Amino acid sequence: MIACIKGTILGGKEGNWNVQFPVDMKKARAVTNYTEIGQKHTTNGIEIVLQNLMTVPSASLMQFDTNWTKEREEQIQKWKEQNGWIVESKQPEEFTEEYTVEEIVDHYFTDIGLAYQIMDEKGNVVVGWDDAMQEEFNQIRKNNVEFWRKDRVHEDRKGETNWGGFTPLAKGEHYKLKMHSLYLYEPAKFQATIPVDTLLKDKVTVTSSDSTYNLTGFTLKTTEGEEKIGNETYFGKGALISFSAILPEGIVNTTEWSAQDESKQKYNVSLNEKYTRGKDGRVHVTGTFFIRDLKKQPKEL
Repeated sequence: MIACIKGTILGGKEGNWNVQFPVDMKKARAVTNYTEIGQKHTTNGIEIVLQNLMTVPSASLMQFDTNWTKEREEQIQKWKEQNGWIVESKQPEEFTEEYTVEEIVDHYFTDIGLAYQIMDEKGNVVVGWDDAMQEEFNQIRKNNVEFWRKDRVHEDRKGETNWGGFTPLAKGEHYKLKMHSLYLYEPAKFQATIPVDTLLKDKVTVTSSDSTYNLTGFTLKTTEGEEKIGNETYFGKGALISFSAILPEGIVNTTEWSAQDESKQKYNVSLNEKYTRGKDGRVHVTGTFFIRDLKKQPKEL
């Protein structure tokens, strides 16, 4: 194998360096332990296949395949048709840096997350991984080797191949893999009508689709530039509404919010938020909705 190192700065001096040197992989191959596994488990419309485990002196690397079942494929197609999220085929010259809603949704449905633990024969957890964006939810990450982590979406976009790296497992030992969580995206049904005059005077509580949101205050940001409001910095004009929420059981995150005023004018919404898991096991959220480009106070949202 030939290892290549390229650089434009070395020791603080700018230049153009290209260094190549041979690496003898015989010793590495001699100590590589490769185990075919091929075990399958199906849950929530996803087939999870633990393909293999490779251990080298610096790390162990485990390969998973996650595949849609026929039921999952049919459900996603139904959601797309119901919401008008069908992605049209494009010619190469039609692609731009702007993603359509349909393309964003397609990406979400393709994204499949896992959380798992590996235990030794005594039941001690030696490895833990969690794909959740909020690491504090489950607090199970342990002995990960981050630069060994990667994934590849299948060509048909109906699954992924994932590689997870962690500190090397001991040769000749027996281990148990425990699946902790499976993360999938699905359409939300949450909707609410907020009287802004009431929001200015008092807290407004909304319950929809087993979510509860407590909204407090309404503030207009009237400048285009950067402005710090509370603990966060915002760019552009818009309106801010603080909130706290309890999400439905099994839901750990929300994304892609939108709003509209009484004239049916639509606005994009971004969130600054903090997540915790309550004693009830459900996810609790605090944060701020930023309704972009809303320039005057509406009667309702």
